Amino acid sequence: MTGKVIAVANMKGGVGKTTLVVGLAETLAALGSQRRKINVLVIDLDAQANASMCIAGDDLLDGLITADKTVEVFLTRGVMHNEPVRLTDFVRHHATSLCSGNEPIALALVPASPELRYAEREIIYTLTRSGFSLQAVEGRVRELVHREVNGLREAFDYIIFDCPPGISAFTEAVLKTSDLVISPVVPDRLSTYGLIGFCDRVLASPRASLGALRLPWVLANRVTNTKVAQNRLAEMRLETVQPDAGFRMFTTQIPQSAALVAAVEYDDPAPTYAKKYGDARYVLQALARETLEILDAHR
Repeated sequence: MTGKVIAVANMKGGVGKTTLVVGLAETLAALGSQRRKINVLVIDLDAQANASMCIAGDDLLDGLITADKTVEVFLTRGVMHNEPVRLTDFVRHHATSLCSGNEPIALALVPASPELRYAEREIIYTLTRSGFSLQAVEGRVRELVHREVNGLREAFDYIIFDCPPGISAFTEAVLKTSDLVISPVVPDRLSTYGLIGFCDRVLASPRASLGALRLPWVLANRVTNTKVAQNRLAEMRLETVQPDAGFRMFTTQIPQSAALVAAVEYDDPAPTYAKKYGDARYVLQALARETLEILDAHR
């Protein structure tokens, strides 16, 4: 088994990245529960740690933070101190009690904490002060992330990164390692303003193992039936058929849904997948299936 790596990223915040990461991860894992286990790993790279909280819940996340089992501890030890650290040691298996039918889903987590933002800054500051160039720092991050994530491909079918807004050295390393970059956008003028710039950045970050250019896949999220939203959607889809198109688009689009937001914020104990997402699960299942089709088409 060679797992696939998916980065969910955008330079703009507030476009629903975390909601989609959690919904997609739980849906992929739930789709496999009735036939064979589909092992999914979420790696949280956002200092807000919202994906970690939504998946693990407050108590488990607090325990993982106390035990130093977070992504910023991994990065600090591996990048700043150059220790022979293994990402697999930071994976929390069975990170949720969510079930599909009577079967628990196979969803694992490498959590983040609010300390991640400060850790990133300290890593760069310490290494540059020690004589490393910024390029050398980025190279160390890239080498560590590439090696450790590739090592996890044998244990997981899908590895999904929840990336923070913007592009950091850590996000750049993930873009280079990923097989698929999903960029959720709200179809309005402000939310799509920096889309081309972000897509250009992805194109400038060829996948490390192949050296090939990859177009990011844009996912229309929080879609409404307003004239503004529908016109912007039509414009974006028209862009994808141009000879110099900088991105592709999912056919699936995620409507504005209070039910989907409520599902992600569902209180513990976690219910079954069907109860948690209700009718919102159908659009998530469509997204999951299209995601698998895209990955299968680019093997």
